[in-house]
Amino acid sequence: MKLEHRDIKNYFTMYGMTKFCVAVVGIIWITLIGTEVDVSAQRIVKVGGIFSNATDTGLNLAEQAFKLAIEKVNNHPYILPDTRLVTEITHSERLVKPFNNIQNACDLIARGVATIIGPTTSTDVKAVYPIAEGLHIPHFAPFATDPTLSQNPRTYRYLFKMSAPDSIQSKALIDVIDHFHWSRLAILTSMTDYGINGLQELQRIAIQKNWLISHVGRFLPTDKPSDVDARGELVRIRNKGVRVIILNCLASYARHVIRQAAGLGMTQTGWAWIVTDGVTALEGLYEDCSEIPPHLMGLLGTRPTVGQGLLYYDFLESWRTNSSAPANKAFEMASVMRTYDAVLAFAWALHDYLSKGNPLDEANFTSKTCSRTTTEPWINGDLLASFIRNVSANGTMNYLNFTDLHTPTSSEFDIVNLGNRGFEIVGKWYGPGELAFSQPKVTFPGNTRDVPADSNLDLSNHTLQITTILEEPFMMMEDDLSLTGNARFKGFCKDLLDELKTSLNFNYNLSLVPDGLFGALNKTSTTWNGMVGQLIDGKADVAVASLTISYQRQQYIAFTKPYLDLGLTILIKVTQPKTGLFAFLEPFSYDLWMAILLAMIFSGMCVSVCSYLSPYGYYGAYVQRADPRDEGPFEGRNSMNLYNALWFSFASWMQQGADVNPRSISGRIVGGFWWMAVIIITANYTANLAAFLTVARMSTGINSLEDLSKQTSIPYGTVLDSQPESYFQQADSSPYKTMYDFMSSQQTNVANSSAGIDRVKDKNQNYAFIWDSTTLEFVANKEPCDVQTVGRLFGKMGYGLGLPLHSPLTDIFSLEILKLRQSGYIEKLSNRYFTGICDKDKTTSTEKAGSQMNMDNMLGVFYFLIAGFSFGFLVMVAEWLWASYKETTSPRNDPAKRPTLCQTVKRRVKATTRDLRKCGWKTYDEDVSENNRRITTTGPPMLNQNYNREFPKLRYDSIPTDEFGRDDHLLRDFGIRTNSSVRANGPHEVTNTVSVL
Repeated sequence: MKLEHRDIKNYFTMYGMTKFCVAVVGIIWITLIGTEVDVSAQRIVKVGGIFSNATDTGLNLAEQAFKLAIEKVNNHPYILPDTRLVTEITHSERLVKPFNNIQNACDLIARGVATIIGPTTSTDVKAVYPIAEGLHIPHFAPFATDPTLSQNPRTYRYLFKMSAPDSIQSKALIDVIDHFHWSRLAILTSMTDYGINGLQELQRIAIQKNWLISHVGRFLPTDKPSDVDARGELVRIRNKGVRVIILNCLASYARHVIRQAAGLGMTQTGWAWIVTDGVTALEGLYEDCSEIPPHLMGLLGTRPTVGQGLLYYDFLESWRTNSSAPANKAFEMASVMRTYDAVLAFAWALHDYLSKGNPLDEANFTSKTCSRTTTEPWINGDLLASFIRNVSANGTMNYLNFTDLHTPTSSEFDIVNLGNRGFEIVGKWYGPGELAFSQPKVTFPGNTRDVPADSNLDLSNHTLQITTILEEPFMMMEDDLSLTGNARFKGFCKDLLDELKTSLNFNYNLSLVPDGLFGALNKTSTTWNGMVGQLIDGKADVAVASLTISYQRQQYIAFTKPYLDLGLTILIKVTQPKTGLFAFLEPFSYDLWMAILLAMIFSGMCVSVCSYLSPYGYYGAYVQRADPRDEGPFEGRNSMNLYNALWFSFASWMQQGADVNPRSISGRIVGGFWWMAVIIITANYTANLAAFLTVARMSTGINSLEDLSKQTSIPYGTVLDSQPESYFQQADSSPYKTMYDFMSSQQTNVANSSAGIDRVKDKNQNYAFIWDSTTLEFVANKEPCDVQTVGRLFGKMGYGLGLPLHSPLTDIFSLEILKLRQSGYIEKLSNRYFTGICDKDKTTSTEKAGSQMNMDNMLGVFYFLIAGFSFGFLVMVAEWLWASYKETTSPRNDPAKRPTLCQTVKRRVKATTRDLRKCGWKTYDEDVSENNRRITTTGPPMLNQNYNREFPKLRYDSIPTDEFGRDDHLLRDFGIRTNSSVRANGPHEVTNTVSVL
């Protein structure tokens, strides 16, 4: 078995080999290195690198690792034996400078590089990548971890990330937070791609776990990290009451942010700071060779695990030997090894590319390439990128291969804790749910090993004094009068208070406000009454009721975040509808009813005409029959006369069905279009009738705030010294100002909401009550359903818990309320208390819902009918032509005397015309040109029924025959069926018994 040099290298550079193996490998290595190589015959491939000049971050170490990797590859006799890599390096002025790095990329491309390694940050990588992609230049990002770079492989086809995306790190952070049983967090990030996008996955998972992220703050990075200012965001976090902060930025910025937090007292005992790999894996958090500041002690964070690759120890030996500034810390090693592995990945991919015999042309681009509108990409770039995607080789950080998203296949994180000697590993994260701590205790800020709580207030064993007010359904009294204490109460706010008690672990005493008022300012004494006054005077810790958040109140007390959003609406009495004898006709206007009636008559007439004129109709088939002697199939020829056709049209309108339906295609088309119109008319009538009955039952003539303000017959008002009264009082626009003047002058306001609701329900008077929509909707949905809310909501507001101004409980209650709203608990309470059995539609009814329909609304139906009838008559013409054509090809005709199409059409027209001229038996003359004689018949009028009578005597010289050999067509044209036979020779007098048709 033959071992290639790469295999030997991998086998003999593992951690714990014996000295013998090390000696053998050393001899082989020296022998191979000592082999002379003809440098002039080697192919030159340029490798570009973009690095930062920022010395305070230590990222110049990445440039040294880049050069070391190029040197190792060039000295290796197997990787690229006939190829020599040449470094092409540019520098950016500072760590984050996208435009400068775009210029650097254009400079490298003009030098003819085959790949670009760098720059450092995700922001700079996003700026450089479009140039690399447009020219098909493979691009390596050793440090970029922005999750948006790894969402779709088609988006960044030529970008290869050496670090796992931040979405993986977020999962590790989730497990750390879950380990310490924290559920309230604050996030602080830099306003960069790395900072903003780095914790998106963490926020998504936190929402799924019903954790509360109280604040997400961002600070603006500056050219000089020492100039950064995050104190505003830190103060906001401190005021939220949360004590677990996740910091996501670079180490150079974290150094000054945490120093500012220390000045605000946010790094003492009881706080927890969790930092990401931007802090733990990069230099700049503190000065080397100096004592670590106390405010940094106790930081907890995640850091990519280093040294997982088989070449790790070999790299360490080479690094310590060749580097002018050897790295001594794990975070320094992570930064340099990613760059080192990027060079190795490119080298092995190039090795595989050339081993397949693929040509490698130099990427010749001019210095003006980036300024051109069109440039041909590098011809070998696309194929070389495919070999990079499939690379498989040993590395220093881990094994070198990529996923479909061009990220490392394996990603593990160390859990580190900052102590006196720097970051120490206290645990390992191997994957979601696979977290293991090696140290039993972790040090937190304040040099304590006690796990801090995620909020600053511990309400355990605290008893709060709660003030409230009775108002359905928020706070009500239990029916059992024997109950005492808190058990006396029930309602929405009582359930909410009990839920807060369970989650925050406190006790409370609930009592009613003595004066029964919410709270209003007395302008004379500048004092507050009601629950607001209780809070100001220190007689209550929290006011839990349907307390409206207003600007005026918030000047004197504090409010939590609203637990319920609402507005003002109007409550009025449900009036009984006025009944009318012909109320069922109201959905349609008079002209529309007349139009429908005329349409019914016209459709019946059209069906009758189709039956009479169509050769396939009941009567048309009889009149136009080819053989007048044929009587068999025409017994029902009067089935669709005008009387029956009108009955068919009326029965269709009533959706009952007629006895006989049209037979011809044209008649069926006319009837079908009438059926479709009937469906539309019936559906509109049914829907509008329901709306009319509903509106008639609910309509009071007041359907909006404007309607209420324009009348004076129904008085209206609200509660004295309440927020709705203040809303009308402070408004300076119509109709609010007009309504306030009316309520003040007429003194229609009531003492409390219960009084207002009772006044609306009073059958002896009319009254409209304006109050909070939630309360009034609850009342309107209760039996006996005698009141309703009307109009849209106005004066949008919210209900919140009231607390004394600057109370430390405000933020903690606000956070808990947000958590309850997010979890759906508030919505569940709303469904329980605000959903009733009464008709909910009455809260949104308007007169428009029951508007009468007229011709303008239904005109399209009549156009539709006209179009259908016209189409039916066109089809009838086609039936004429088709029937005439079939007659010409009938096998009953003598081939020698077969009529033409024009003759058959003419015959049908003639027969139909003769039949139309027949109006009765008064007198009928017909000249017969063939025998030049006249037959005169007289008799009683023609009736539309069958009867027998004695026919008058007829004198025949001879019985003539028509052109088809028929001898009795004249009598049949009169509609007479003869029952006698006549002789054909000589004159005769014949008495016939005939039947009039």
